[in-house]
Amino acid sequence: MKVEIFGSTDVGLVRDHNEDNFVLCKDLASQDWTYKRDEQFDLGPLGAVLFVADGMGGTNAGEVASEIAQATVDEEFKKITAMPNGDQAMMDLVKKVIVKAHQNIVHRTHEDPTTAGMGTTAVLCWVVNDKAYVAWSGDSRMYLYRDGAEFSPITDDHSLVWELVKAGQISPEDARLHENSNIITQSLGDEARPPKPDARMVQLHTGDRVMLCSDGLSGMVSDNKLAGILSGRLSTAETCKELIYAANDGGGTDNITVLLLDVLDGNAVPAVTRPESSSASSTGGMKTTIGKGAVPINTVASKSGPGKGLIIGIIVVIALIAAAAFFVLKPGAGEGEEAGLDSLGNPIDTSLTTVIDTPVTEPLVPIEEVTAPVSAPVTTPSATPSAPNNPNRPAPRPGSISPPGTSGENPGQGTQTPPKDTTGSIRNQLPPKDTSKTDKPRGLTPINPPGGEPKDTSKRG
Repeated sequence: MKVEIFGSTDVGLVRDHNEDNFVLCKDLASQDWTYKRDEQFDLGPLGAVLFVADGMGGTNAGEVASEIAQATVDEEFKKITAMPNGDQAMMDLVKKVIVKAHQNIVHRTHEDPTTAGMGTTAVLCWVVNDKAYVAWSGDSRMYLYRDGAEFSPITDDHSLVWELVKAGQISPEDARLHENSNIITQSLGDEARPPKPDARMVQLHTGDRVMLCSDGLSGMVSDNKLAGILSGRLSTAETCKELIYAANDGGGTDNITVLLLDVLDGNAVPAVTRPESSSASSTGGMKTTIGKGAVPINTVASKSGPGKGLIIGIIVVIALIAAAAFFVLKPGAGEGEEAGLDSLGNPIDTSLTTVIDTPVTEPLVPIEEVTAPVSAPVTTPSATPSAPNNPNRPAPRPGSISPPGTSGENPGQGTQTPPKDTTGSIRNQLPPKDTSKTDKPRGLTPINPPGGEPKDTSKRG
């Protein structure tokens, strides 16, 4: 399977430092943890790894928690030399890596009490052959964009408002704009409530776009607008840049991280002949409709050729024309018409005679093959992509987008300070206390619990 891969992170327009971290390993078999702009390559036998960690904790070192998670993913995947046996084993492995990252974060808080209370969300995707195995804890997300399919997250946020979405009480867009959208029910780093990651497997096809992101993107940009940008089919790197622009244009109140893997050459998208029966599947709630190349079930003509009735009708018409031509051109025809007699001198029965005003003078062209048009495939229109150079859009802060160089760096390797951009992580000195996001125990459903506001332990988005 041929793919293209890229990633970028940005501090946003409000924060003074970046607590996000990410991992991109384009070839696990050769331990190649680098990536380049516009580089197309065949996926190796052990696939590629994508990971996003969104640190939280403010003065309690949220960026340290996300960095520990990043380092854990590096360490655990470098141990892999062979594929686990079966899809379930693959999903179990990516979940175990997230749990291991949680344990390492807790261990650090024991060594350094000043980091107590730090945590991070995580979303991890292992792409092998034509499948993506994803595990997550918190509200960092994975999306799959596919032409002709409904666009929605593959992952289900571990958050208070997403529980309301799953219960049918509010819409995903309502959840995005909800005042309590920052309250999560699961994360890495809380020793009293260890995470229980969820996992899914997604089948990939040619044209698919796999996107991982922190909520700095999904919280600022609606799913409809995300789909519009992804449908624009800019290059992988340019699409990442446009997505970050959109998040900053929407307010840029949080750090923004986005990773993108484009499937350039893989398995064809299967034709779906009964779109009316589409339903949520193992791809995490994505509803499939007719895609490109699909043939609708109720087409009048078949690709195998014209129907029998059409052929018979043509034959009958040809026979009638030939018979009429024979009688018109027969010798002696018309000699006794004025007298009301035929060529043998018999009276003409006008009640049974069809008069042909213009005789057929040109030879008939034999019909070698009769074909009928096939109805064009039905495709679902995509949202119009946002213009990459909108003069009315506020320009991002200097250095907010990954530099237009030819290579990316693995985040966490080297220190950089904002606003200078990097395709890896940005680590600065510890910031002042940030109380923008709250990690709350699972199972809480009321938005405003009786007795007061939910406890705020400073979850950074």
